[in-house]
Amino acid sequence: MNKLLVMVLCVFSFTLVRAQSLDPIIYTNTLKNSKWILVNKKLIGFDEVSKDDVYRLDTVFISFDNSKMHTMEHLNEENPITGQKIDEILKVDHTYYLTNEIPNNFEQSKIGKTSSGKYIVLHNVSSRYSDDGHFVVWEATENDNSKIELTLRKSHKRLDMLGRKLVIMKKE
Repeated sequence: MNKLLVMVLCVFSFTLVRAQSLDPIIYTNTLKNSKWILVNKKLIGFDEVSKDDVYRLDTVFISFDNSKMHTMEHLNEENPITGQKIDEILKVDHTYYLTNEIPNNFEQSKIGKTSSGKYIVLHNVSSRYSDDGHFVVWEATENDNSKIELTLRKSHKRLDMLGRKLVIMKKE
């Protein structure tokens, strides 16, 4: 009887671990309880990202609350048309919600209501160039304790960007 119980527990544990690795889920509490950094893999290589590499980049800092994703980025570049130097902090807010299905429309009623999901649905609320119908859907394709890899699955404006990958890492 004890052997049978142990065997059932082992099979159940293996199934849970396997399901977790095949279908990453994002949790609101994980997002809210940490500060995040957006990692640009093109700049430092796709496979491995060290914390030293992250801090050498012009970094996008990200934080979450129940209803918004807040981003802050230091822009230090030159305008390609005018040649004017740009040195400013850019802050952008997106309302968001988590879901297990790719939606056809951004559903305001879901903001802050769901505590987990495979997809994060974002709508830019701080840009004067974003309309109410524009939203993007990112799929969690990898998730562990220190980083989340996201793949763009839906965008009304930038179809050429579908499949683009982003990695956000916990800031320590």
